[in-house]
Amino acid sequence: IDSIFSINLASNATATSSSIRGEPFLPSNVLDDDISTYWAPAEGHIKAKLRLKLRWPTAFNVVKLQEAIGMGQRVVRYSVKVREGRKWHEISNGTTIGYKKLERCRMVRGKEVELVIHEARAIPLIASFALYLDLNSHPLL
Repeated sequence: IDSIFSINLASNATATSSSIRGEPFLPSNVLDDDISTYWAPAEGHIKAKLRLKLRWPTAFNVVKLQEAIGMGQRVVRYSVKVREGRKWHEISNGTTIGYKKLERCRMVRGKEVELVIHEARAIPLIASFALYLDLNSHPLL
């Protein structure tokens, strides 16, 4: 397990979003490995998107998502998409994120990965969005 999570493949990515609440809530906060900092969309934006642009096409099969859980669990429904070539493909979806959600997906290779929050109880607060490669896992069917 330590070997899987020792290298966050998104650590050097550029994070952008559909909106930003303000200076302390920047999209780049999801990359700093600090649960006390987080991205927040603009006031009133319950639906939102957070995109990671990697420096080069990267293979991964595990996505880590974390909410700023000290402020409550807010995300109700989300999906994760990857851009492979020119097409976007959904690789996972769920109904909650909470403190930490590890999503195993099929092996993908892409330069852009997007978290789409379709529904939330309040403005979503995302503390972490990370990508990992588990070389020991069996491919998902």
